[in-house]
Amino acid sequence: MQSALISCIIPAYSSERYLREALDSIIGQTYCPLEIIVADDGSTDSTASVIANYGHEIRYFFQSNAGTAAACNLALSVARGEFIAFLAHDDLCHQEKLERQMRCLESGPELAGCVTHVTNFRSPELRKEEIPVHDDRLFVPVPGYGPQTLLASRALFHTVGGFNTTLKHADSTEWFLHVRERG
Repeated sequence: MQSALISCIIPAYSSERYLREALDSIIGQTYCPLEIIVADDGSTDSTASVIANYGHEIRYFFQSNAGTAAACNLALSVARGEFIAFLAHDDLCHQEKLERQMRCLESGPELAGCVTHVTNFRSPELRKEEIPVHDDRLFVPVPGYGPQTLLASRALFHTVGGFNTTLKHADSTEWFLHVRERG
């Protein structure tokens, strides 16, 4: 099962605060082989220094600020994997995420991709809000139709294309609609 290379793409913009945790959640995956690409969208903080601490484990690409869609497309253009996964610079993923998703894709060869559930969380250093996490419907796992839950074949991106850089919001929603249109 663990033979196909997965390229995990992290679009980043001024992400020094949370990037280390996101990278560690990818590095700690039970699935191998794995390529990690950070597409820096013009960060003005120490994002590059955080990545430099990882040495050659991370492939780092910088572009002038053009938005998340452009950063994802940059990373897609240099990705070497047969499969593509994404993670936002301030998100975490379960250590078995990619292993479980590959198992799903292998059990359904007609599938070009799959998504996982997503659960919102609050950073521990932020003050607790009035609504306890266990009572808040925003903190219940739900199917996630966003790039950070996706594992897809490279062929799907060749069919559907990348993300629309002219949209300031909802570029990933539009991408999922294109996937649906193409069956």
